[in-house]
Amino acid sequence: GEEARCARAGRELVVAGAKAKRRRGADEDNDVGGLFSFDDDGGAQGEAGASDASKNARKRLAKVHLAEAERLAALSPKELQKEDLDEELAALVALAKKLPRRNQGKQRLLKDIAKRLRQDASRTR
Repeated sequence: GEEARCARAGRELVVAGAKAKRRRGADEDNDVGGLFSFDDDGGAQGEAGASDASKNARKRLAKVHLAEAERLAALSPKELQKEDLDEELAALVALAKKLPRRNQGKQRLLKDIAKRLRQDASRTR
C-alpha cells in the first residue's frame, strides 16, 4: 500500500524531471541552465569566466573597451572599413553612429559593443 504509492510517486517525479530537462535542452545531469556554470571543483564562474581578475581590474578593463567602442562609433565610414571587425560588430557600430550623441539607447548599444569586444579579446588570449 504505502510503499507502492511512494514508489509510484517517485517514478512520476523522475519522469517529470526528465521531461522538464528535455524541454530546457540540458545536455548534462549537472546543468542548471542559469547564469553560472559550475566547474568540476565545485566553484562557480560567471558569464565572463574571469575569476582570476579582481572586480576592480574587470571594471577597468570594461572602461577601456567602452572607450574603444566610443572611438569606433566616432570613426568615419572609410576609417571604419580599415578596422578588423566582424560583420555583426560592424553593423552594431554603424547603428550606433546613426543614433544621437545623448541617447540612452546609444549608451546601451555602446556597452553591448564593448562587451562583445571584451569577449573577442578573451577568446584570442
